[in-house]
Amino acid sequence: MDTPKFLPWFLKISLPLFVIDQITKWWTVLHFSEPMVGANATFDPPVEVIKGFFYLNRVHNQGMAWGIGNGSNWAPVVFPLILTSA
Repeated sequence: MDTPKFLPWFLKISLPLFVIDQITKWWTVLHFSEPMVGANATFDPPVEVIKGFFYLNRVHNQGMAWGIGNGSNWAPVVFPLILTSA
């Protein structure tokens, strides 16, 4: 089977983006404390990267895309079931 023509370009674009994503996650975990949730919720202040435009802060999405099911007890059970039922 021949390799699709777009595959080399896809890898040239996606691989660096993946590496940058992992580096920023690593940096965030090292420089921000873990956020507390509930009644005593605490967060570190965001770090301004581009003045008045772009800030970094640490949040956790325990749900699915766009935070659907975030913080729920049912999300870790339902989402794997959806994936395996196809």
